Amino acid sequence: MAKLTTLPGPPTSLNKGRRSCYIEPASLVDVMFDQLAWLLEHRRANCTAQCPHCARLEQAKHLLLAPFQFPTAPLGVSKPIAA
Repeated sequence: MAKLTTLPGPPTSLNKGRRSCYIEPASLVDVMFDQLAWLLEHRRANCTAQCPHCARLEQAKHLLLAPFQFPTAPLGVSKPIAA
């Protein structure tokens, strides 16, 4: 996930002789999968019908599965072109 990067910091009286630590942020993909895993784990708990976290999971499922859904009704009937 995140990588710890140690860089020399500016010399001040507070950090004299120390190095400042910066943590590189996690990638967007890692954060998204972490959030999805948390929502899936939360779903196993007993929740009320108005649970906002369960609503987020349903919304994420709908958005992630949208490309794989197809309409069950015919899209339309083609009409002959008038000459």
